[in-house]
Amino acid sequence: MRWCLLLAAALSPLAGCGGQEASRPNVVFIVCDTLRADRTSTYGHERETTPNLDALAARGTVFERAFAMSSWTLPSMSMLMTGEVKSLADPSVLPDHVHMAESFLDAGYDTAAVVANPIVNGRLGYDRGIESFVVDRAEQMSWRADEVVERGLRWLDGRPDADRPFFLWLHPVDPHHPYEPAAGPR
Repeated sequence: MRWCLLLAAALSPLAGCGGQEASRPNVVFIVCDTLRADRTSTYGHERETTPNLDALAARGTVFERAFAMSSWTLPSMSMLMTGEVKSLADPSVLPDHVHMAESFLDAGYDTAAVVANPIVNGRLGYDRGIESFVVDRAEQMSWRADEVVERGLRWLDGRPDADRPFFLWLHPVDPHHPYEPAAGPR
C-alpha cells in the first residue's frame, strides 16, 4: 500500500510563523492515514480529487516513491518515525530506535503532534520527543482533518517562544473507516 506523505517546511497559513533563520525551518509533517496515493490527483488520478493537497504539493516537497512498510498502521508508523526498516513489520522498532521528534527536540525545536488515530498513542511510544501530544481517544476516530488542523493551529498560537522553530506532526484519518466524506461535488 502506498501512503501519501508530504514533508513541508511551511504551509501557507503557517508561513512566517516565528523568525527562524533559513537553516532551521519550521517543519509540518502530515501523515494521512489510509489515503491511497493513486486516488489523489497529486499522484495522477484522472479526476481532480485532492485540490488542496495539489496546492500544498505545488509549494512543498512531494515524495514520488514513498511506500508503506506494512498494510497496517502501527508498524508503518513505527518505521516511518524511526527510519528503521525491518523485514518483519511490527511496531517493536519504536522503543529501540530514536524517534524523529526526539531529534527535533534535541535540536531545540518545539514539538507537537495531533493524531486522529487512537492506536498511534503514547502507550506505544509514539509520543517520544513530543512536548504536546494530543490523540483522539474516540473508538471510531471522530476527529476530521479540519479538527486536526485546527488543534495544530491552536498549539502554534499558544507557543510561548514564537522565534523557536517547530516540528508539528498532523495525522488525519478521514479516508479510514468509518469513511464519511464531506458533502460537496463529486
